[in-house]
Amino acid sequence: KTEPPSAVRPRALRARWRARAGSGRIMALQAQDDEDELASKIDVKKCTFEEAKQHFKKLRNEQMRQDIYRKNLQKKLAKIKSDLDARTEEVEDLQRAYQLEQSRNQDDNTTVTREKAHKARDQENRILETLSDVLYSKTPPKGSQAPSKLDTVEVAYTPEPEQRRQEDKAAKKKFRYNVAFKVDEGTEVKQLRASVCRYWGLSQEEHILKTMAGNKCQDGILVKECFKQGEIAQLRLEKMLRRPREPTDDEMKAIQPLKPRSKKQPKPGYDAAGVNALQNQHNNYAMDLKKLGGVYFLPRTPAPKPTDHCSKIKLRDLVIYIVLAVVSIYSYSLGRPSGSDFWLRTSFEEQLAKRWQTPDGTPIVALSEMRTADQLWDWLTYTLPSVVFEMQTQKLINLQNFNRLLGPMAIRVQNVKKPETLEGVCRYNDKVVSMLESQGAECLPSKVTEETEDTRDFSNLSKYWSNMTAMEIMEDTTARLRGPTLPWRWQSAAFNEQQYGIRSYAGIVQTYGGSGYLAEYNMNANDRKLREYMQDMNELRKAGWISPYTRAIFVSFTAYNPMYDMFVVSDILIESVPAEAVRTQYHIKPFRPTVQETRRELVETYIDYIRIIISFYIGVFQGMAERRHKIGNHKAGCWYHVSLNGICDVGIVICIWTITIWRNTTLNQKATREWLELASTRFWSFTEIASVYLSMYCVEGVLMILLMYRLISFFRLSRAVYLMWSTLGKAFQSLVFVSLFFLPTCLGMIFMFHALYGPYFHQFALMGRTLLQFYFLVDGDLDSTNLLRLDSTWMLILMIFVYTIIVFTVYNILTVIVVDAYYFKNVTSQPGETWGTARKLKWVVPGFFVNIYQALVVSKPMPVEVSS
Repeated sequence: KTEPPSAVRPRALRARWRARAGSGRIMALQAQDDEDELASKIDVKKCTFEEAKQHFKKLRNEQMRQDIYRKNLQKKLAKIKSDLDARTEEVEDLQRAYQLEQSRNQDDNTTVTREKAHKARDQENRILETLSDVLYSKTPPKGSQAPSKLDTVEVAYTPEPEQRRQEDKAAKKKFRYNVAFKVDEGTEVKQLRASVCRYWGLSQEEHILKTMAGNKCQDGILVKECFKQGEIAQLRLEKMLRRPREPTDDEMKAIQPLKPRSKKQPKPGYDAAGVNALQNQHNNYAMDLKKLGGVYFLPRTPAPKPTDHCSKIKLRDLVIYIVLAVVSIYSYSLGRPSGSDFWLRTSFEEQLAKRWQTPDGTPIVALSEMRTADQLWDWLTYTLPSVVFEMQTQKLINLQNFNRLLGPMAIRVQNVKKPETLEGVCRYNDKVVSMLESQGAECLPSKVTEETEDTRDFSNLSKYWSNMTAMEIMEDTTARLRGPTLPWRWQSAAFNEQQYGIRSYAGIVQTYGGSGYLAEYNMNANDRKLREYMQDMNELRKAGWISPYTRAIFVSFTAYNPMYDMFVVSDILIESVPAEAVRTQYHIKPFRPTVQETRRELVETYIDYIRIIISFYIGVFQGMAERRHKIGNHKAGCWYHVSLNGICDVGIVICIWTITIWRNTTLNQKATREWLELASTRFWSFTEIASVYLSMYCVEGVLMILLMYRLISFFRLSRAVYLMWSTLGKAFQSLVFVSLFFLPTCLGMIFMFHALYGPYFHQFALMGRTLLQFYFLVDGDLDSTNLLRLDSTWMLILMIFVYTIIVFTVYNILTVIVVDAYYFKNVTSQPGETWGTARKLKWVVPGFFVNIYQALVVSKPMPVEVSS
């Protein structure tokens, strides 16, 4: 055998190096001999000082030349060694490439062999199916008129039901079974009947064989004598009748006298139509059998292609995803300590939801129980200042005790203007409103838009406000009650966004813009200003600042809690509809406006940088590997992006980049000190920043969901996990179909709930809330006490329908789909390759170390002799 060049070259290089090193040593020894010879020529005892000095100079010069020569030899030796290392590394790289090509060829050969075996099995199945179609074909030899030899007879058997009606002829055809039997020239009917009865487990004395024409076959004759020339070789096994009966139509036709054959009648011979009918007869019940479940479908189902998912699962990918999950959990735990947000939000919620009373002792309803305009004014006048103002004289515990309320509080209202005509507002009932106009009927806009919003100034309020603000000019800025904003003048949404950071806000009825009339009140003013605040509320009420034309009232303020080191933004929305009904909602959001200041926050930033690097690896290298795997399995690479793995990978990359961008843009605009200074001097809305802060951690949750699904895909190395994974994938198609099938039913139920209970309960007033209540009903968490009290008949009908049709039927159908998919996958999927110790070790050890091991140990070249 001739060794490859990669095995010869390192040996030649080593021999050449030995030769060069040997010549260098010889030269060094020769220089040492010359030095000894020079020293022996001079007698140290008889030489003079000058001769010794000259001899010393010669020796020193000779030593310098030797040092220079030695250094040159060392440099040359280092250069030769570096060249040798480079050549050796090049040879080892070529060896590794050669071995990789060999292993790649082996993998390709294995794949080709597996595909060839799969094609061979398919071809064999097609051959068997083709041969089964022509099993009963009895064609005569070519060019010969002799009848074909009879070697196969088909026997049909119809089992008798226990209570069969004689007039039910369809029942006989429905349960008929056909079986083919091999016969020869000497087979008698008695022998055939015994074989047939033994096959079906019947008694020979109670059954007989008949031809398809109804003629009985006697036991003593041969089977071939039972058929006429060209007749189909088929018999029927029937039960013998012990009592006489009327002959059937077929029997009457068979015993009729023969008529003389006319000249036009064809001669008896080969009946092609009969042969075709016999060939197609075994398919008469194929459609009925397809309706049955079980193993009937398994022979019809093509064998699936052997799975190759284990080859793409690498240890480094598993480690990278685990590291990403661990650092994500650690980052979340640093940013959101357990329980801190809940306790901080609960303290604000309890203060805003508390009950209060007027100076004369009249109780005031809580914020969540507010329903009328009078209750709204009482809450704004008495309850709200007791929550946010510093009550020193009354010594009340409110938000000022444990929090620092930043700057002023903002009260903003949005009104609609009274329409001059009925056009555009009362589009469908303008005639009815015009008829009742004399009785005070009017049609007001129900929502605030650019066309319907009122922008006029409250002139009767401007004089009062100017006088009150003029009286506070001489006071300190921190002691003033009112802010610089003029509540009697309308301000646009663009102006409020630029000056106060106010943006659109989503309510129950609609989404409101940032425009309106705005009033500011300093929350750090003492309770001595409480009388002035109440006086302002009375003047605003007299001026019609909040009236039947008001559609929304916003109360917003911001606080800082030093114990939790978090800001809290509180937004209270009070919506008023034209019927003067009031609905309230409030959102309390703890947040941090800047997340890159403390050491803990800097650790989160470093973790984000690590996750950015991992996302780059997932998006580029992992995506390329997954697409190559799809292409290797003869599929388009783009199918990876619509698979669960592709969706998880793309979602992970998007989530990581979204979190990083939010941290470095919206949550890193200013330092915390700058935000405190800004919020202390004037009102500034932190609603958007708080929403981004909470959304960022919601995206962290989505990231963890995607990571967990992606980690499950790596555990498909276990056959149990692989079966469950493929089972859910196959069941998902049927689940989608069933969900779409029941979707109209669910939509109809939602519309019925909205129509029946929408006018009475706010949980069903909007279509979105009705959908949520329908989910609670299906899940069994809906409180139906009030619904039954309103209309027990309809509620009983709807609940029976929901639990019978949707809950019971759908849940059982989904269970059947999953069980059937698991049964199918468990039977049809082929067991994967069994991993030995070598395969497991190769999967665990990185490929770099495997190549080094193969280069140094496995494929170590044998030494060869090289001439110097």
